[in-house]
Amino acid sequence: MVFKFYEVMVKSKVYIYEDDGWKNLLPLTNLNPVFELVCGLWSVIERVKKIYSEVTPVSRMHRNKRGKGLYINGRAILYDRLAVEGDEEIFTCNNEIVSFRSKDGRLPSKARITQVQAFLFKYPWDLIRINREIIRRDFEHTNYNQRYTKGISIDGDIELCFIDDESKIFKGVYLNTENGPIYIDRGAQIRPLTVIYGPSYIGQGAIIDGAKIREGCSIGKGCRIGGEVEESIFLSYSNKHHDGFVGHSYIGRWVNLGALTTTSDLKNTYEKIEVDLPSGKINTNLLKFGSIIGEHTKTGIGTLLTTGCVIGIFCNLYGGGTFGRYIESFSRGTYNDLSLHRLDKALETARKVMQRRGIKPTKQYIERITSIFKQISSTSE
Repeated sequence: MVFKFYEVMVKSKVYIYEDDGWKNLLPLTNLNPVFELVCGLWSVIERVKKIYSEVTPVSRMHRNKRGKGLYINGRAILYDRLAVEGDEEIFTCNNEIVSFRSKDGRLPSKARITQVQAFLFKYPWDLIRINREIIRRDFEHTNYNQRYTKGISIDGDIELCFIDDESKIFKGVYLNTENGPIYIDRGAQIRPLTVIYGPSYIGQGAIIDGAKIREGCSIGKGCRIGGEVEESIFLSYSNKHHDGFVGHSYIGRWVNLGALTTTSDLKNTYEKIEVDLPSGKINTNLLKFGSIIGEHTKTGIGTLLTTGCVIGIFCNLYGGGTFGRYIESFSRGTYNDLSLHRLDKALETARKVMQRRGIKPTKQYIERITSIFKQISSTSE
């Protein structure tokens, strides 16, 4: 097994690493470390930082630095604090390594094995499937003061609704916590006639504009959401501002879904859904699963995505119609006529989009995008 190490904390010598499991999470891990994937209120690394709150992260860049300390699998969602100091030890859950304590960064060959409670996600739909429960757990681990705003209609336990003081909730918004908590983060705007059912999370600066947000949704920082969304995760700065349905889906960063873009998340035959990943065809064993959409992908108006659709990064899909189950990164065109996107045009659009949010892509980010494009273009020739 090959590990990629990332030094995230130094005072307590805590590290986070990626094993080969990141490949099963493509295209979401094309441009992001596995530990930056979100489930519940936080990403994996944000949850680790809360557990080890006395230390400060210093780097997320790839380093083959090996030192004495605690190593945490980047696919692990855990809540119990594992001791940093002590003898070498391996922590497992369901026969998978969650973490290990090592004197030199190597996985100990002879060490005590301890079972711990954790969740290791293997595929993107694992994160969708457990998102409801993780939102509930994260909510229990937050330090918050509930705020009730006059004019908001709330059904259920008011104590399960957190609204940050710097967010804005317009009149005509309906919130329901009967099945779980709702967390509305700093600077979010919830505009009429929005309906939000818990458990759900609305991220910092997100705009929810007359949408139906059903149970099990996590909406990332700076997203703009309209229409209907159910049991889906949106990473930061993605837009679905118009009518259309997104269900049981995982949407990467900087995605824009045009008006009436709709995912299918249930087969007419009620059969278990299969998906095509870069690693091969996989049966999800789920009756409901929508789409995985990679970073910087755009869809035009009226785009329809078939059940279990996987779309790579930097795709530009338009012309309406129903797109197939697997769309390679940097694809451009209609459902029956796809070609390779131009790298310069893709990067030009990305810079424009990110600049609108006050963000400039780093040199390393551009280099990674370029590297992926070269790999794809060489195999398509």
